[in-house]
Amino acid sequence: MQTDELILKYLNRGEHKRELGRYWATDIYKIRKKQLTPENFFEPHLIDDVEIAGRMLDGMANEMLLKDIYDFCNVSYKHGEETKREMKIDDEITLVVKPDFEFKDWIDELKNPIRERDEIPPWYIYQLECEYRACGKPVRMGVFVHPFNVHYTEFVPSDIRWKNIIKTLKDFHAALKKLNK
Repeated sequence: MQTDELILKYLNRGEHKRELGRYWATDIYKIRKKQLTPENFFEPHLIDDVEIAGRMLDGMANEMLLKDIYDFCNVSYKHGEETKREMKIDDEITLVVKPDFEFKDWIDELKNPIRERDEIPPWYIYQLECEYRACGKPVRMGVFVHPFNVHYTEFVPSDIRWKNIIKTLKDFHAALKKLNK
């Protein structure tokens, strides 16, 4: 078996099982861009691009190295499942967020983009808004750079964006329910 095949197998080992009424912060942008639709919501999303898979693995490896650095330096933080929050939007809708690192006074969401950015691109902004609302703390987007470091951009929340996220979730949920009756 070639390394490319192993990488794809590893990354496609099992994703979050989709459930009606349970949506992830990372879904919002995809819903708004019609990449995630009521028709394809329950279909598995498999990674088949080796370059994208490699970037994902780079990001995962960098995140674990940063975690090791924090541990070595006795930094107090939460990571992984400890950061997960579930927000009830209404009686039928739950929004799930899982920031990368949570500190006493802020949240860090880490990204490993193809190129460094000085601004937060639209495909991350909805996720960061959800993390801000769920955690009630300022959020920073960290971008891994080479040689190893992290450059941070402060996220600025928006009440209008949050209202749009709620509307997006409610409209999507209604369409998904209608389709799955």
